[in-house]
Amino acid sequence: FFEFSSDRQIQMLTDRKMDIGIIRAPASSPLLHTEKLYDDGFALMYPKNYLLPQDKSRLSAEAFITFDVDYTQYYHRQVISFCAQLGFAPTVRHQCNNMASIIEFVHLGLGISVVPQSLQAQCGNLNINFLNLEDSTLKTDVMLSYNRKSKHPAMGVLGGIIHEIFKE
Repeated sequence: FFEFSSDRQIQMLTDRKMDIGIIRAPASSPLLHTEKLYDDGFALMYPKNYLLPQDKSRLSAEAFITFDVDYTQYYHRQVISFCAQLGFAPTVRHQCNNMASIIEFVHLGLGISVVPQSLQAQCGNLNINFLNLEDSTLKTDVMLSYNRKSKHPAMGVLGGIIHEIFKE
């Protein structure tokens, strides 16, 4: 299993080097067919032993862990917007190319991050807490995507299975 950024998946799908992908909007290629699976919000992820300040502007002083800006630019802009909604400007200290590294860094107490809300269900056994903003309007569509020219006979069945897995 490999984790590719949405940007990388879009390129691979467009170039027909990959048959099907699960990406975060927007899909910037007219060559791709996309189907919405679900909406996902954002949450602040921080170590359990970290005392979250009442004044969220103090989070600017904390080491912030995120994806490499060049790895996924649109997602990065959404993360920065979420931080602004919380009331702080992040001080990026660590940039990673996969979510597993970001989770591990926060779990080890090396900083804080903003991640998709859907990630919370996978982190119950880790040294991590989450802060959700109930009034946040920032969301990202998670979509099934494939090249419009794909004629693979299993595409319809696989798409159906993926939709069934992601039913809300």
